[in-house]
Amino acid sequence: MSPQNPLILTIMDEIEATLQEKKSYRNRLGVWILLSLIFFIILAISLPDIIGGKEASSVGSAIASLRTIAHAQESNLEKEKKHCLSLDELFQVGLIDEKLSKGEKSGYRFQILQSSQNCEVIAQPISRSTGKKTFYISEKDNWTIRFSKDENEIANADSPFLIP
Repeated sequence: MSPQNPLILTIMDEIEATLQEKKSYRNRLGVWILLSLIFFIILAISLPDIIGGKEASSVGSAIASLRTIAHAQESNLEKEKKHCLSLDELFQVGLIDEKLSKGEKSGYRFQILQSSQNCEVIAQPISRSTGKKTFYISEKDNWTIRFSKDENEIANADSPFLIP
């Protein structure tokens, strides 16, 4: 048989085409694996920022909620002369929203401590993913926000002031 035989040339062309297809498939598979690897590297790098963004959002919302509670307590004291209402009472008179009146909002739990001398509010994160610090405000401090330095402490009247 000579290399000029049309049957042999056809078979050789088919073999070459098959080899080219396999090579093309391997190239496409390699590109897909490389792109997947790049995606997962970017995800691993950006994940802490995504999580940190959620925490920052929760903390910002907690601080805003504390300011809302403080404003509501002051408004109520001026209008009704009632001292230190509960979250539910503040909702009933229309000074805070229903979600905050339940005591939890945006990953924080809010608690009002009532006494004849003072009205205090503590905001604690529900989980570590929503925050690590607790916050505190009181009527005696003119509703200035304080925060816990240590994530294992609950903020109180001796905690440092939050500088806006």
